[in-house]
Amino acid sequence: MKDKFSKNIFIKNVAILMSGTGLAQLITIAVTPILTRIYTPEAFGVFSIYTTIVATLAVVTTFRYEMSIALPQKRTESINILFFTLAIAFVFSFFYILISLIFRDGIATLLNLGDLSDWLWLIPISALLMGIYNIFNYWSIRNREFKRLSYSRVTQSGGTVTAQIVLGLINLGQIGLLFGQIFGYTIGTFTLIKQVLRKDKRNLLRSISFKIWMKLIFKYKDFALYSSPQALLNASSKTIPPLVLGIYFNPATVGYYALGVKLIQMPIALVGDSFNQVFFGRLATLKNENKLVSNQMLKMTAFLASIAFIPSLLIFLFSPTLFEFFLGEGWGNAGLFSRYLIIWLFFSFINRGAVVSIQVMGMQRGFLIYEVLLFSIRLIGLVISVNILNAVDSILIYSLIGALFNMILIIIVYINLKIRENKL
Repeated sequence: MKDKFSKNIFIKNVAILMSGTGLAQLITIAVTPILTRIYTPEAFGVFSIYTTIVATLAVVTTFRYEMSIALPQKRTESINILFFTLAIAFVFSFFYILISLIFRDGIATLLNLGDLSDWLWLIPISALLMGIYNIFNYWSIRNREFKRLSYSRVTQSGGTVTAQIVLGLINLGQIGLLFGQIFGYTIGTFTLIKQVLRKDKRNLLRSISFKIWMKLIFKYKDFALYSSPQALLNASSKTIPPLVLGIYFNPATVGYYALGVKLIQMPIALVGDSFNQVFFGRLATLKNENKLVSNQMLKMTAFLASIAFIPSLLIFLFSPTLFEFFLGEGWGNAGLFSRYLIIWLFFSFINRGAVVSIQVMGMQRGFLIYEVLLFSIRLIGLVISVNILNAVDSILIYSLIGALFNMILIIIVYINLKIRENKL
């Protein structure tokens, strides 16, 4: 009866998160045909480079300590992890702002960002907002407050696309995409903070204890030592295609790639991220209760594969035609990229159980080695392929490498979990 109850709660929480994420993604999808008729592929290309840098920088802004918020049994420890992670985020963001101001011209030239050099200081601001959101996101996961996460995602998505449309209509070009994203980050983050403080403000402020900050920093140091560089490498490996395509081809090619990967990642985010966050809390509970987790991981992997196979097949077969119809003339090129990217993204989608198991069970060191190998082979494979193949076929090589590594990761994590459980 208890397992059935837990399963029902798990499904209910996933549904709550999916409802908010789904509405947020629906807003973005509905507006995308408008954006593709306002902004050029070149604008989307530059914007893609900007957003990938933000996502990469956000990882090292918090050193991934926010992921440990859901792990302690004591609520006081979680609260203090939240606050020292916020402190870390602000300190390092200030450092990144100084770098972006001092070396802005060199950075803009290196990354082919053109006339965005005067706005590079907004990159660490965006990364800070994303980091703060992630911190309060994991606090909400710990407290099973999934409704507030859903609401904040809808406000973020709605704010982003509204601002991008308005700024695009007044001909701000790629700057409109950038400022629209920042506006969305801002209202989404502050919406979540407002909801957290409304319920938890008194408990949060009463529990701050600077004395235990260093103790907790060392207790969960694996997140900074292993999970942070692993996530940085993972994020960096996703920045490889837009950067390499921009160097060897042109901004329009980057724009086609960026929109192709963005639109097919939306349904992945809808289901995968919702399962990810609920499953993280579920596994943390099982670990604290000394229960087996390998079967849970395997069941989640099989379930995600069952719901992703048919949609992935349809994207592989028909995405160029669908993109041309949906986005407008010429955007079928984005569908050519998505046709091959779905191979990697399918396996990236179904490995959610393995990745969560790694974080909860303390296997970050091995995961870092995995990411180093994946990043290196992806980079070498893409650089070689762009010199002998066209852009679309080069992305096929990149995608196949990602798919193979994700399959290997699932197998290794499951075997490792079984070995650990057999020793209990």
